Amino acid sequence: MIDVIVFSKDRPFQLHTFLETLQTNVSGINKIVVQFTASNESFQKGYERMSGIFQDVQFISEKEFGFSPTLRAILDQIIVSKYLMIETDDSLFINKFDSKIATETLEKSPEIGQFKYQGDYKLFEKHIDTKDENFALVDKRNFLLGRNIIEECLQYSFNVGGAISRTKDLVELMLITAVIHPIDLEHK
Repeated sequence: MIDVIVFSKDRPFQLHTFLETLQTNVSGINKIVVQFTASNESFQKGYERMSGIFQDVQFISEKEFGFSPTLRAILDQIIVSKYLMIETDDSLFINKFDSKIATETLEKSPEIGQFKYQGDYKLFEKHIDTKDENFALVDKRNFLLGRNIIEECLQYSFNVGGAISRTKDLVELMLITAVIHPIDLEHK
């Protein structure tokens, strides 16, 4: 089982489509948390509406504390699964995807840091874990190990993708680097 954190800023109705396709096509999900920011009352009402539609999803505003402290609180207090999918609200899951494939791959292969899925490919990236003087994780991802072309891409002219990671790795990453935007998680 995996937990999912999805980031959304001023796009509650786009989030609706993401959540629909996630819940319809991805199996093995334990918990879904939406970390959102609304720049005005209209967007705030939109997120409140989505919260009413998706009552099994936890919605958390980052308005009071900001992006990084809110994410840290979610990781520390809400996420319980060993594995975590990080997403943004502009992804769609058109094909069926069993997260068990990712968790079994990560379980069997400690040298693989993340299970990446991207548009028309499922990508596996190898990374090397080393420890610095503070015994914090230093993540050095490299070497494409393999890919399996799935039957239908996400029908975009660009690749939309994400990753399933070990929750403990993301917690350690938050301790040693400045994560101030969702894109920072993709480049660490």
